[in-house]
Amino acid sequence: MVISASGEEIPVEVDLAPLDDPSGPQTMVILRDIRERLVAQEEAKRYAAVLATTNDAVILTDNRNLVQVWNPAAERMYGWSREVAIGMSADRWVPAEYAGQIAGVLRDATAGEPVAGVRLQHRFADGTIADVSMTATAVRDNTGRVVGISQIVRDISDEAEAARHEALLREQLAESNEDLQKYAYIASHDLQAPLRRITAFSELLVDDVAAGDTEQTAETLGLITRNVERMQVLIRDLLDYSRIETRTQPNVPINLHVMVADVIDRLRLSIDATDAQVSSDIPDELTLVFDPSQFLQLMQNLVENALKYHDPSRRPVINVTAEQDSRETTIRVSDNGLGIDAEYQARIFDMFQQVADTEGTGIGLAIVRKIVQRQGGKVSLTSTLGKGTTFVVQLPTAATAPGTLEQEARVPAQEAKRAAEVR
Repeated sequence: MVISASGEEIPVEVDLAPLDDPSGPQTMVILRDIRERLVAQEEAKRYAAVLATTNDAVILTDNRNLVQVWNPAAERMYGWSREVAIGMSADRWVPAEYAGQIAGVLRDATAGEPVAGVRLQHRFADGTIADVSMTATAVRDNTGRVVGISQIVRDISDEAEAARHEALLREQLAESNEDLQKYAYIASHDLQAPLRRITAFSELLVDDVAAGDTEQTAETLGLITRNVERMQVLIRDLLDYSRIETRTQPNVPINLHVMVADVIDRLRLSIDATDAQVSSDIPDELTLVFDPSQFLQLMQNLVENALKYHDPSRRPVINVTAEQDSRETTIRVSDNGLGIDAEYQARIFDMFQQVADTEGTGIGLAIVRKIVQRQGGKVSLTSTLGKGTTFVVQLPTAATAPGTLEQEARVPAQEAKRAAEVR
């Protein structure tokens, strides 16, 4: 430290060098003002402290997109240590679908345009894909040349999940309103129809009894009974549909081979009545995480549907198969029945849709779709009129517990409108 003429203390760096002089040994003293260096060092310390303590990942990449700075928060967030990350390409954590967006962000930052709060997704070391928010700034040298990009990345997975949760709640509310409209329609139409017939037949019954016509009385009573039974079936099916969300069991591993065999046994009377050949080609060891009672209902509805719409001119043949990988289980129920005209295939899973005049209510396949969607899966079909139909159910192999919002069944909003197209 030296004192200037004005009395100011100035930090200096001192260098000493010997000098050869005829008069004798001498020493040259060189004083270097290091105030700017100390300021820079203090700034570097503060920057290092910020890097070490911030909860946001701070990453510096050079012009080759290779990591040069990787702070502790980046280690915690991404899962790569600093030793591994330094020199790694930033492309490593960018999913392919976001590559174009990232390239545009880096171009904007290099051009000096503000890039803040860009929402995208990054891939962590364990393969997890997470929602993140990124701010990017160009880093320049003393000449103003861009030498890299500084990125501040924040994990916003919780925030994004909360937004998805809110959107899902809004969707549930909208669907609840749709359900109210559907049930109002049912009460005013489908349930009223058999009631009107019962009323009319009851009036006829009074006349038959008064006239002493026992044969006509018996016939009228039969008509009343059949309408009561139809109304009971319709009410039962509607209750089954409404209880998909409320009467559930925990998802547990179930054996598909055993469950489908159980369904076939339950339907033995209907199978024998139609002389159907029903088979299952499912490997003994195939398992799926599912609500057992709802899986039985799902498969029973599909097999019953195949039995109901068989071609009377030939013996019904129904086959159930399944294949599985670590992510998805695909179940197919194929038949040689009447088939479904292409005109009706898009709406066959809607309420009250039937491809032919049968004793059914048109709710069975709507129940199938709701169960499948509740488990995060999807159901579709391929069909040729006059040759048969194959229903394809695709389900996550390992589902979480039922009732989680992500797996709640999502019946399309158009269902209420389509319900009006009762066949």
